[in-house]
Amino acid sequence: MIDSFNGASKATALGNWLALNFSNLFGNASDPVGNLAGKTNAQIAALYANLPNNGDTNYIQAFAVALGIYADTSSLSGTSRLAAEYGFKVTIAGFATATYNVGNNGAAFGVPNGTSLSVWTILTTVNTNYNPATRLFYGGSSTLSSDANNVLIGINQTGGIS
Repeated sequence: MIDSFNGASKATALGNWLALNFSNLFGNASDPVGNLAGKTNAQIAALYANLPNNGDTNYIQAFAVALGIYADTSSLSGTSRLAAEYGFKVTIAGFATATYNVGNNGAAFGVPNGTSLSVWTILTTVNTNYNPATRLFYGGSSTLSSDANNVLIGINQTGGIS
């Protein structure tokens, strides 16, 4: 499906959007996949498929949330019909504005436990707390990284959040 965003595997809109909106995660040459600005859908799909899963899945989960936002926002992906065939609930605004309850993981987002935040806010907070030079989330805090990962996994498992 990534290959089909914006009509072709050679399209670069996805990479440019990722690098612009989540610069620590996807717009810095120091991160695991490098600066995605100008990368084609085919390059991004290959990079995502080959990310190492070394037990710390924060990066993979954040990437999946960002791809989900792009896929289900009709004004971005240009693949509404295809995304819907894959089970995405495609809307004009996508699920970036949908809310997700952070449960007992509020510390990672600077909010009390049980707070509901927009998916966009969650992902931008994770982006802010990622250091591309060290490839660490939250300055290496395993507690905060785990809290963030719990929320990202929850978003990815929930899918069409109301």
